[in-house]
Amino acid sequence: VIIHGHQRAFYKPATDTLHLPSPGCFQSPAAYYATVFHELTQNADTRIMPRRMWSARCQRAFRRGYTA
Repeated sequence: VIIHGHQRAFYKPATDTLHLPSPGCFQSPAAYYATVFHELTQNADTRIMPRRMWSARCQRAFRRGYTA
């Protein structure tokens, strides 16, 4: 669920909601959608990635571009 009318963009895990300023506050539709996708993907690892993949070793490998 996307809720508009906030001062800033953020994702709230407790309610699984995305909070955004009104679409008219953005410079362009592209800026609006870039913010939406940024907020959605920023939290994707906590929702879809298994916890075991985020061990310190896997994090280092991921940053280097290796598969875990």
